[in-house]
Amino acid sequence: MISTFCLALSPVPLIIFALYPYMKRFTALAHFGVGLGMAMAPLGGWFAASPSFDNLPAAALLCLFTLFWGAGFDIIYATLDEEFDRREHLYSFVSRFGRQKALFWSSVLHGIAFACLSLLFFTTIRTWYAAPFLLTTGALLWLEQRKADDVQLAFFKINAGLGFLVFAMIVTGAVVR
Repeated sequence: MISTFCLALSPVPLIIFALYPYMKRFTALAHFGVGLGMAMAPLGGWFAASPSFDNLPAAALLCLFTLFWGAGFDIIYATLDEEFDRREHLYSFVSRFGRQKALFWSSVLHGIAFACLSLLFFTTIRTWYAAPFLLTTGALLWLEQRKADDVQLAFFKINAGLGFLVFAMIVTGAVVR
């Protein structure tokens, strides 16, 4: 059974995602709203599976990976809306800083995400059987940045597989010790 703590926190992601469209009216940091909403999933899963604060740093690293990964790919996706966002005076990294600077910051966020995932690998997972998943995730994050001009490829094909790779890395780390 899921704890009352999890039940009490269950509306948080919904509230974050409900506020996201309004964030674009006030701040270019709205991309972090998407990442934060996504980051609640591993934290909620962690507390549902292990209702204690044991090994919370590992869950925090996974949350940080998800936050920066989500914000980074939302910036890439926002390049499709650049003209609309400017016309409607909506804030986004793309409309505020221009496409090239926004994509630069997307790559920085993906670099931070990969650093968080690598730290999770070296501090918690610690099995070389999971290393190919980590390395492939890093390669796909890099490729996603290289192909950011082709949003269909970067977002819907490359990015779609990243979550499965991270999941495989974590499961391998949990099963193979």
